[in-house]
Amino acid sequence: MRVLVTRPGTDGQAVVKLLSDLGIEAVLEPLLKVRNLDIEALDINGVQAYLSTSANGVRALVNTNPDFRIPLFAVGDATAITARQGGFKTVHSASGDVAGLANLVADILDPGNGSLIHAVGASQAGDIKGELVKYGFEYREEILYETDPAKSLTPATVAAIKGGSIGAVLLYSPRTAEVFLHLLRKSRLVRPCQNITVVCLSQAVASEISAVS
Repeated sequence: MRVLVTRPGTDGQAVVKLLSDLGIEAVLEPLLKVRNLDIEALDINGVQAYLSTSANGVRALVNTNPDFRIPLFAVGDATAITARQGGFKTVHSASGDVAGLANLVADILDPGNGSLIHAVGASQAGDIKGELVKYGFEYREEILYETDPAKSLTPATVAAIKGGSIGAVLLYSPRTAEVFLHLLRKSRLVRPCQNITVVCLSQAVASEISAVS
C-alpha cells in the first residue's frame, strides 16, 4: 500500500521522509503552491500577540520581519515548531483546532493589553475572529500569502489510483480537500477512490471531502 501525501513544499517532503523511515511507501502530490505576498512590514503598534493557524502563515509572517519578542499563539504543535524554528521567542500551542486556539488566547491574554494579529492566507478556514471577539479581543487579519491550486493530478498518480495501489491519502486543510475532490472529478477518479482511506487533519477537512465517500 502506498500513501498519497498532498502537502506542499518542505512540509510534504518531511512527511514523505517520515513515512519512509517507518517503512511506508509514500507518493508526493502537492495540491497547493504557497506564494508569500510582498509585504515588508506590519503595523505592530499596540499588538500583544500574533496568531497562526498554519505553518505557512508562520513562514509568511517571518517574511515580514516581525518583532520576535511578541508571543505567537499557534493552532497546533507543528505550527508551533515552525514558529520556534523561525525565531519567535515565546510560542504557545493549542494542540487542536481554531476553537481551542481562541480558548488558549483567552486563558493567557487580557483583551485590555492590546490587539491580535492573525497571519493568514487568502483562503482562510474557520471563524477564529468570531470566537475572539466574544472574549472582547481586538482582532486584525493580515493576508500574507496565497495558495495556487494544482490544475491536474500527475499521470503517475492517476495511474496509481486507477490501479488501486494508493491505499490512503493525507489531507491537511479544507482547501486541499476541495482541490483534491475537484481533480478527482476532473480525472473521473471518484469511483476508483471508494476504497481509499482518507486521513484528515480535522473535522472541517473531513466534511469537505465527504462527497467522495
